[in-house]
Order: sequence, then structure tokens, then C-alpha cells
Amino acid sequence: MSHVKPFMTPKMYPAVPISNGGRRVTVTGPINWDTGSDPQEIAAVFTLVVSQISPNGGVVSAIGWATTTYTNEADWSARANVVGPASLEFVPGGATVAAWATIAHSDGGYAIYEWTLPVMLQ
Repeated sequence: MSHVKPFMTPKMYPAVPISNGGRRVTVTGPINWDTGSDPQEIAAVFTLVVSQISPNGGVVSAIGWATTTYTNEADWSARANVVGPASLEFVPGGATVAAWATIAHSDGGYAIYEWTLPVMLQ
């Protein structure tokens, strides 16, 4: 079984919509499967944390995951819900997303790909 650096290079689109009264965001991005990898990348799941400095100087954070196991799709999508009291909510503006893709390989092994990028909440 392998545990090698993944060939897949998932990223995320820079515009992230806010919903549910500022308590949820939906992050999406391209998967970029590497069809020539050995062992083959056969499936992936995604998790993420979204953080933003609030106007009052505190930090709003959300955690979420994709509800789909992706096998050959071009894009991934995951919802993240704010953690903490109801007074915490996202507002339009800059934020940071840390994301992880856990990738299953055809030989029974796996790889974890992680990345952090700035986004614009809308």
C-alpha cells in the first residue's frame, strides 16, 4: 500500500457564497485528477475550515466537509457551518480557507493533500 504525495491538485474558486444568515459558506473548486498517476487516484473526500476576522475584531470560524465521495468529477463542493454562538456570522469580505483532500489509491493506499488559500466571501 502506498502513502505517497498525491498527484491530484485540488484548489478552490476565490468567490465563496455566504448563506443561512451568515452562518454557512459553500466552498467549491476544481479537482484536477492526475489520470496518469501510479497508483491511480480513484476517489477523494474533502474537509475544510473557513476563518474570518469579524468587524468587532473577533474570529468567526466554520468547519465542514463534502457529503459526496468524488470519483471522477471535475469540481468538489463542501459546506461549512459557523461554530460558536449565534452572534457569530460571516460578512462579505476576505477570509482564509484551509482544506484537505483524502485521496484513495487503486493499490489500497492513500494520500492527504492540504492547502490554504485566501477567498472572498460574498
